[in-house]
Amino acid sequence: MYLPSKITNILSKITKSYTVKYTNGKIESVFINEKDVTIQASNKGYCIYLKGGPIYLNDLKSIEPLLVKMNVLNNNDKIKNNQSIKDELIDIFSKNKDTFSVKYSGACIVSLNLENPKLVISKTSVGYSLNVNNENISINNVVSLKKLLTRMNVIKPLKKKNIKKDVYDCRFEQLMLDI
Repeated sequence: MYLPSKITNILSKITKSYTVKYTNGKIESVFINEKDVTIQASNKGYCIYLKGGPIYLNDLKSIEPLLVKMNVLNNNDKIKNNQSIKDELIDIFSKNKDTFSVKYSGACIVSLNLENPKLVISKTSVGYSLNVNNENISINNVVSLKKLLTRMNVIKPLKKKNIKKDVYDCRFEQLMLDI
């Protein structure tokens, strides 16, 4: 079961560091590190695992007041409300079928962890750092990161459709039918 994409509105308000686990490009669970809170979808609605046990809620609107009471998010902070947690890194991996998790601090991405193959991509002040087999590789921008990951066969390149070839094939078939 997956959490709806509307949960990103709540996640962008969280002031603590948290980890979002994605499967097939959809949000599977959210783990808030400091408070040991996990939010998942279940058959009964939304399940929030606390230290005492699970709490089941019916809608997303009831999650936000509970997180405010736990001091996980500030309802008064209007600057955080306008931030979105979308990033090019997430878009790259959500198009693939891999399971990955993203660690956030506030609304900013700290790192992205892939399970298969095991690698960690961290954001740095000058770009990105790729950790593979306990070795760090520094990368300047997202384009270079995409190229490296495609060469490593971690992500698949987007296939560009050759329109001219399709048009010529279609015309050739039409010509053969006319004859």
